[in-house]
Amino acid sequence: MDNTKNKAIDTHNILCEQLENLSDLALTGDKLKETVKRAETICKVAAQITSNGNLVLRAMELGLGEKEMPAMLNGKPKPFQIPEHLKGK
Repeated sequence: MDNTKNKAIDTHNILCEQLENLSDLALTGDKLKETVKRAETICKVAAQITSNGNLVLRAMELGLGEKEMPAMLNGKPKPFQIPEHLKGK
């Protein structure tokens, strides 16, 4: 079974979980620093995921992409394939 969390709701849930972790008043010292660093990293990655999703949606609005919901947004991503022009000969 694939446990990949790659849907928009998964990103939302992970961010909410980090908010809960940061709200834990029992966290102090090194544990608090570690939690803050992890939350900052997760937020940076989530921002990139959101930005990428917005770019795909914008392309759809302009008619430059797929006419149905892109796989990366519906939770059913297609396997990554390296474009032919980037493959070594």
